[in-house]
Amino acid sequence: MNSPSSADSIPAVCFIHVYNRYRFACRKLRFIAPAHWVLILAALVCAGLAGCGGSSHSMSGTGTAPTIASFSAAPASITAGGGSTLSWTTTGATSVAITPGTFTSAAASGSTSVSPAATTTYTLTATNAAGSTTATAVVTVNAASKPTISSFTASPTSITASGSSTLSWVTSGAANVAITPGTFTSTAASGSTSVSPAATTTYTLTATNAAGSATSTATVTVKASGGAPRHTRSRSAAALAFLRCRRAWLWMRRQAKSAAR
Repeated sequence: MNSPSSADSIPAVCFIHVYNRYRFACRKLRFIAPAHWVLILAALVCAGLAGCGGSSHSMSGTGTAPTIASFSAAPASITAGGGSTLSWTTTGATSVAITPGTFTSAAASGSTSVSPAATTTYTLTATNAAGSTTATAVVTVNAASKPTISSFTASPTSITASGSSTLSWVTSGAANVAITPGTFTSTAASGSTSVSPAATTTYTLTATNAAGSATSTATVTVKASGGAPRHTRSRSAAALAFLRCRRAWLWMRRQAKSAAR
């Protein structure tokens, strides 16, 4: 069972004290007042004292303003078109707001994403009934630069008709890449694709982002298929015919010598 608080015991103590003091005064003055008047007077005095005591308890403090343990941006530096996350941790706040912008939240801790076009200082304001507290975080925006192409190669660089070659690329800072002739596109910074040109072809890789583009080329040479060139085959046939004729001539010569004997 809970014991009564000191504030709750004030009326009882006051009632007893006032009643005893009043009876003592009446004896000294040889004045006897009706008992109910004594009780009424004591009750009024105690009620007033109890009211004062209750008021003091409810006004014991106005509270304290909220505190901000942390407010940060990650990453703190971005390129144009990029994003950053603002995170906060507060204590005692009933609401938080981030400006510039209209973001508000009732969460004591949390995060939100921003994509400023230029370097921006964000202000977190944590508020409760006692007041407010602020903190700032800066997101630095760097100008975007054109992408770079580290390599663009064909392997193998020489094929026969109906053969294939692999085009490989490595880029940095590109939002997308495209290879022409053809319609190949990709958002991968590095990768490869296979091609089968019918004739010798020079391929162009174009890497693009918001700041511009960069290009590089790779050539796939296509050789004629079907064995050795015609002039080589012609020479081989003539040599074979010559050898056959020579053999026939030598055979006839041997036969003639045999007949002469």
